[in-house]
Amino acid sequence: GGVLLTMSNLDPNQSHEVSAEIRGAGWSDANRPGVSGRILTADRMQAHNTFDDPHAVRIAPFDDARYADCVLRARLPAMSVVALEIR
Repeated sequence: GGVLLTMSNLDPNQSHEVSAEIRGAGWSDANRPGVSGRILTADRMQAHNTFDDPHAVRIAPFDDARYADCVLRARLPAMSVVALEIR
């Protein structure tokens, strides 16, 4: 089993570090799970996809998250939505 966690950073100017304590999943440092993620972001807050610009808001791999000692830590870029899977 795994854990899916989705977070957003609505700050249009700054990234922010967030952390989440995850207990009861049966993970330890000996069998530490991997973290994979995807990010939905754009270069401006009001961006939206159109027929002329279908990639203004896009999904990309996200790798700025770590899990250790029952704590997930991630640095969320400005104006982003991040989905992380821990398993």
